[in-house]
Amino acid sequence: MLQLTFGPLDQDLIARIQAAESAQLEVWLDRVLTATGQREVFDPH
Repeated sequence: MLQLTFGPLDQDLIARIQAAESAQLEVWLDRVLTATGQREVFDPH
């Protein structure tokens, strides 16, 4: 879903996603729905 919305992901981001706990993945998934870029999904501040 991320790649379809925002394009290719770099390896560091892929590793971060793979290492994340399920609760964090749910937070990121919710953010994907309204974010305008990868940064808003993973580092919203």
